[in-house]
Amino acid sequence: MRPHAQLERCSQVLDGVDVASYARDVLEGQLAGAPDEDVAAELERGAGRAQSRGGLAAAAAFLERAAALTPERSRRAQRELAAAQATYEAGALDDALALLANSEMCAVDDLLGGRTALLRAQIVFASRRGSDAPPLLLRAARELEPVDADLARTTYLEAFTAAL
Repeated sequence: MRPHAQLERCSQVLDGVDVASYARDVLEGQLAGAPDEDVAAELERGAGRAQSRGGLAAAAAFLERAAALTPERSRRAQRELAAAQATYEAGALDDALALLANSEMCAVDDLLGGRTALLRAQIVFASRRGSDAPPLLLRAARELEPVDADLARTTYLEAFTAAL
């Protein structure tokens, strides 16, 4: 395939994402083998650019790679949670659950733990629409109460809605 045809195809696939920035960020991410905060931060910024243009799957991939390259444990857990959230929003529920497992292992504070529990409950509700979700949402709301009252209140409402 001609280079210009490849670029045009990438532009169509990325749906408005700045292809040059995307290519640079992906290349940096692939070249970095060991943890590197600077590359991880650049990939995170690339995820923001992709998400602002509606490229949720691209944003999720950027965040996942950024998390893998993050040397500091709590920051890595935050990025893994962000990657899981973007992956969930892109509709890849099983992949989002796998990313959540990584985030849970690295969670270092109550807020991150509560947000992780909340996302897990939301994924369960979205995938099964069954009776598993309300108890998970209630547990997440209880975890969030001491650290984020507004998010806890929203989570209680989600639990109530899921129970109906």
